[in-house]
Amino acid sequence: MQDKLDVAKDRAVDYAFYASDAWDDFKETFSDQSQTVSDRVRDAASQLGDKTLNHPADSDDTDESLRSELADVSSADSDDSDDIVLNSEETFGGADVADETATPKTDPKPDDDTDDSQKD
Repeated sequence: MQDKLDVAKDRAVDYAFYASDAWDDFKETFSDQSQTVSDRVRDAASQLGDKTLNHPADSDDTDESLRSELADVSSADSDDSDDIVLNSEETFGGADVADETATPKTDPKPDDDTDDSQKD
């Protein structure tokens, strides 16, 4: 009986060492894989950042020409287009909009004999 107990203890100790070694191997492999993934993500992010931050050499010229063109359009008074001008008289037909919005109208009460079915 003592021999079987000693064999079981030895086997349990062996399994404990095996599990400990397997756990250490897993942690090391996981750490290596995590580092590899982090490096790949960092490289991809830097490449993406380089692509978006590095504009072609003529982009400054293009940007400047667009800015000047937009500035010319916004400040040009020589165009023949008519401006759209609205005034309250033409838009609302002379109604006093401020008074109508300040005092809302109430709905008229319905006639009593329009719906006889609900009187019961």
